[in-house]
Amino acid sequence: MRACGCEDRGRHRRTCIKHIERAGQVSVLSENDSADFYELYIAGYGKPPHLSWYPNKSRQSLVERRIEKLIRRYKAFYLTTSSLDNSSEEEETWFIDGGNWASKKDLSGYNIPIGHIKNCLEFLNGRQPKWRKTE
Repeated sequence: MRACGCEDRGRHRRTCIKHIERAGQVSVLSENDSADFYELYIAGYGKPPHLSWYPNKSRQSLVERRIEKLIRRYKAFYLTTSSLDNSSEEEETWFIDGGNWASKKDLSGYNIPIGHIKNCLEFLNGRQPKWRKTE
C-alpha cells in the first residue's frame, strides 16, 4: 500500500496527490475557528472581480455586459466608476454585494450605502435613477 492510500497493484491515480492536498486544506480551515469572515469568504468563493466602467468613454459595451452578467447571477464585485455627482469627475470604488446593493467606504472606513445598482448605472434602466437631473 502506498502512503497516499492507493493499493500497490495497477497504475497510480493522478488525482490522488491532489486529493491529499485538498484534504489538508479543508482540515486547516476547519481547525482554524478564529479566521475572520473575509478569509472564509475568499476560501469558499474566491476574490470578487474588479471592473472599471466610465459612462463618458467609448467602447464600454463589454464591461456593461460583464456587469449585467454578474448582477443577473447575484455575484459580488468591485466597480471603479466616476462619481454620481455631475460636478465632480473623481473616481470612486464601489462594492456591489450579492444582493446587488452598492456601497462605498468613507474616510473613516465605514460603508456608505449608495443604493441598488440598477438605479445607479444608466444602462441598467432602473425605476428610480440617481443620475437623472431633477428639474
